[in-house]
Amino acid sequence: MRASGFHKFQDTIKPGKDGCNLLAVFIEQVGLRIINFFTFAIVARCTDLFEMGTLGLAWTVLYFIEALASGGFNDTYVQHKRSDDITKSTFFWICVTSGTCGFTLMIFAGMFGDLLIKDSDFQQIASFLGAIFLLKKLGGAHQTVLVRAQAHGALAIRTLVASSISAFLGVYFALEGFGIWAILWRNALEAFLRSVFCLFYSFWRPLWCFDIQFAREIVIPALPIVGSSVAKLAIGSTQQIAVSSILGLNVLGGIEVAKRLPVIFQQSSGAVISRFMKPFLSERVRKNLDNAQIILCSIKVGVAVAVIALTAVFFLKESLLGWIFGEQWVTFSDLFFILMVWTTSSIFISFFGSVLTAYGSFKASTVDFVYKLCSFPLFVSLLFYSVNLSYATICAFQAVCAIHMFHLVRKKIRPIK
Repeated sequence: MRASGFHKFQDTIKPGKDGCNLLAVFIEQVGLRIINFFTFAIVARCTDLFEMGTLGLAWTVLYFIEALASGGFNDTYVQHKRSDDITKSTFFWICVTSGTCGFTLMIFAGMFGDLLIKDSDFQQIASFLGAIFLLKKLGGAHQTVLVRAQAHGALAIRTLVASSISAFLGVYFALEGFGIWAILWRNALEAFLRSVFCLFYSFWRPLWCFDIQFAREIVIPALPIVGSSVAKLAIGSTQQIAVSSILGLNVLGGIEVAKRLPVIFQQSSGAVISRFMKPFLSERVRKNLDNAQIILCSIKVGVAVAVIALTAVFFLKESLLGWIFGEQWVTFSDLFFILMVWTTSSIFISFFGSVLTAYGSFKASTVDFVYKLCSFPLFVSLLFYSVNLSYATICAFQAVCAIHMFHLVRKKIRPIK
């Protein structure tokens, strides 16, 4: 008798190692986002709109530089077929170099931004975020090696411990009136602890060597990811500049709060996809195994969960914002729901991109960029009428992009008859 799709799905995801890995990543991400969200909610109650808008701009600059300095390298390393002392050492020096470059660029970005944004701490914030980025990259190679080896349980424990310890510092500083610096110091401690924990758990000393051929095999395939990621972030930063220029930093601060929950869901789902699904599928592709059933079943489950979650959010959006962040943010409740729909589309895009990456195709990021670029002129023009309508337009383009990438995935997977 022919096995049903669900039974094939069960056979593909083994209840042993694979199930434990998925559970470990899920628990880690849920716990991590709860801790991060709790800290942010306390800080939001003690911070004004202008400070939050300044922090949002500085974070956008960091994401831009992070994509430029190291975006895509982890993906290509996880997908690569070679792994030995020489390749690990080479990847370590790539991470250190990218971290140093990112730190330097953030310092210059802070100096330039300080000239544009008067009466703000933009330079100090940007430089501090650059130092956090450098701390992450110092342990980045060791963490990526563990991701490739699918040591998700060990990573989950260390991530949650680092996040819990740093959360105490963040809450204490928030209650002492440090404002947004409570978030920054909390993130700095978390980055330091996670790097140290990964170094001690998977201790290997990098060799004084650099495999140029391997570096090319890591860097060159990642260039489309880097280019499109930088371009997408350039669009995102330009959007923020447009909002602050047309509507002011106060509105930008409101947007930062309204998108906090959507960002948490996006980061959690993206981390589960990149930490579990991407190495899992990459390993199966290297073994020439069939992934069609697990991919299609995951999509069906995702659609069902998304419909239920968005329906609940629509009816509870005002209560959620008021209860969590305070009544001063309730006016952004409609925008909050729009951003949740946008996040849902982005999660599907991330999943489809991971599937294509596992199969050796890196065009997903480029497709996403094209849709973002097409929506940008409409976004800016509609800002003069309604910020909600502007973001709804982007949301619609993201949904169409997700459908487009789904068709790319259908063409790429080859079910075994």
